[in-house]
Amino acid sequence: MKKEETLVAYPTTDMFTFLFDELVEDAEKIVRLANILRTTDRRDEAYYDAMAKLYATLTHLEMHVPETREEMDKLDELFPDEDE
Repeated sequence: MKKEETLVAYPTTDMFTFLFDELVEDAEKIVRLANILRTTDRRDEAYYDAMAKLYATLTHLEMHVPETREEMDKLDELFPDEDE
């Protein structure tokens, strides 16, 4: 089966799409938090609020990255090696 035919027969899984969207959302949060941390005085409570949110976001990433990789592996297994 050619790659194009495989993509039609086995479209990207909904789980991969969901998990990838979660990673993108987390990445966008990290960028926003980085801007807050760069521009906020460390003596300000907002700085530590941003750090707490960053911690939570990183924890969320830790959970979703392995799952996303598993879904990517499942998709990759659908395609034969170029040598075959």
